[in-house]
Amino acid sequence: MSCVIPPACVFCAHYHEQRNERTDELPSCNAFAAIPDEIFMGGVDHTAPFCGDDGVRFHLREENLKDFMELNELRAQMGLLVYKVP
Repeated sequence: MSCVIPPACVFCAHYHEQRNERTDELPSCNAFAAIPDEIFMGGVDHTAPFCGDDGVRFHLREENLKDFMELNELRAQMGLLVYKVP
């Protein structure tokens, strides 16, 4: 059995769902032309400052609150970093 849990980035208002035209890389957001692996892979909670983010941090889209809370519950059960709810 396998389980894939999404990165918090996909719940963020700054996340680019389309390919970044400048770099042609995925994933990207308003803070990063290429989201650092530490953030995208879930090792860092980007509600706190991260080098190079120019002050743009995780901002939960309200319509994603329920799914975001479910993600946090799964992460807690798996012993992974639980994200702050901004």
